[in-house]
Amino acid sequence: MTNYLLVFVRLLQGVLVTRWTINVLGEVGYGLWAILWSVFAYSLLLDFGMGATVQKYTAIGLYETDLKRYNKVFSAIFVFYCIMSLIILIVSLIGSCFVPVLFNVHTPEMILYSRQAFLVFAVGTVLIFPNGIFKEILIGLQRIDIANYIQIVFRVIEMVGTFVVLFCSVFSVFLGGKKVISLTFVVLGCSALTNLVMAIYCYRVIPGFKFDRHIGFSIYKEIGNFSFFVYLMSISKLLLDRGSRLLVSFFYGLSGVGIFQISSRLSEFGWMASSQYQENISPIIAELFAQKKWEKLSKFIIQSVRLNLCFALFFMVPLSIFAETIMRFLFKINKPEVLSLTYLFIAGEFIVLVFRRPLRSYFLMADGHKKLAYVTIVEAVLNVVLNCIFLPICGMQIVLINFIVISLLFSIFPLLLPMLKILKIPFWKFFTLSYIYPLLIAIPGTFLGILFKIHLTGHWNDFSFLAVGGIITSGTFGILAFLFVLTTEERQTLFAKIRSLGGLIDGK
Repeated sequence: MTNYLLVFVRLLQGVLVTRWTINVLGEVGYGLWAILWSVFAYSLLLDFGMGATVQKYTAIGLYETDLKRYNKVFSAIFVFYCIMSLIILIVSLIGSCFVPVLFNVHTPEMILYSRQAFLVFAVGTVLIFPNGIFKEILIGLQRIDIANYIQIVFRVIEMVGTFVVLFCSVFSVFLGGKKVISLTFVVLGCSALTNLVMAIYCYRVIPGFKFDRHIGFSIYKEIGNFSFFVYLMSISKLLLDRGSRLLVSFFYGLSGVGIFQISSRLSEFGWMASSQYQENISPIIAELFAQKKWEKLSKFIIQSVRLNLCFALFFMVPLSIFAETIMRFLFKINKPEVLSLTYLFIAGEFIVLVFRRPLRSYFLMADGHKKLAYVTIVEAVLNVVLNCIFLPICGMQIVLINFIVISLLFSIFPLLLPMLKILKIPFWKFFTLSYIYPLLIAIPGTFLGILFKIHLTGHWNDFSFLAVGGIITSGTFGILAFLFVLTTEERQTLFAKIRSLGGLIDGK
């Protein structure tokens, strides 16, 4: 529930901030803002898998069984993050000399502006990088709700700060009117405060939790066996998610990055709306696997994949049917190039949600991290090679086509089929319960949504059209899924939860 509350805030923020930045900064300014995020996303390479490591150690309850060892693990990872922050700073100072090449800018004024924005973003990243560990601890504690409440508060503050920087006249001369730099102060400042509050909560909720200055090499050796392979996955994920933007920048400039970025917005909204159930399963898988509850783990995997697909269908189907109207309504954009990329982005995110995300959670938390790392890094390299070959020839669409095909093939054969064999789940049982039922149930709502679009496009205003069309499409699927996809036990659990919420509202 708090996941979806955070999603609502993020969606609102995403829509408003995207419109504000495009209108105020323009296509080039928005492209600069987007490429800064893409470049510094590579700072995650220096995580070396330590975030997932501390999450797993927390999820298996090490802080309860061996607090001293847990403190040493936390301290070793925190010190490592501080060292990596220093490396980020050094590399950024060197990288600022190559801004004209990286960002494809040429005029002296734009080079100076881009270099200043780059350095400010670098310093902010250095300051917040080590403290990201505390969110991972909260996830491991299965207290995602607390992390969500904290993020909600500071995202609202960030949204207000963004509006003030972009539209208030008093800031028109702030930093010489360099709004991208001003935005950097607001966004990264709110991120730093978010991490600080999470840190305070972690220290309060874990008795005896503290920084241990006596860190031995043996601790790094212990956590390195897991974190190294998670690090390989981080490299591949960045190549898959962010490398495409750098290639687009190289071949098509900042304007191309702006087009590519705005085309991804609907799929990002769909991801946020669809993936919230999935956010909870990693620590649960780690707990069940550590306790060797194999039968319960198998049932949980089937249930997770099935419900994950239901959430994806509920949100992504209407998003794809009404994408053209949504883009026009939210962003006032109706360019054919943007729309074609938007549809491909939605298809790619759907494949990841339905296939890759559940499999990643299982292999990461059930001692399959080595296999997952090898598969993911080969997948990423193949994407980059194909993009380098075909991007200048076929246009930006080929980046997403490559991603869709490769993600589907690499999810099914090296990961899904071996997982079913390990858990002794019959293929047809898993495929029928997890995929076929939800997909069949989605057909009537999809058909009604398409009919509604064909016959009523242009007859209503965009808001009414989207509201009614979304209700028809998702509402039909939601009702049928409740009746025919959810098990009797799941429906009973849902009713019990609703009754308990009703009791809270009534003060009982």
